[in-house]
Amino acid sequence: MTSEKVVHFYTLIPLYGEELDYKGKHGEEELLNKLNKVGVTDVLNPSRKNSCKKIFGLF
Repeated sequence: MTSEKVVHFYTLIPLYGEELDYKGKHGEEELLNKLNKVGVTDVLNPSRKNSCKKIFGLF
């Protein structure tokens, strides 16, 4: 008799304040799309760039 088990993998992604604000305004899916565009992965990178940082107050 074979017993199947489900395994779930979870990831924590530290967010900048601007990213958290963006999530609140645009939703989780939009933030994840933005993070994917800048190459955020499951590997912790303490020096990663802020995906929602305002450049010269334009965005």
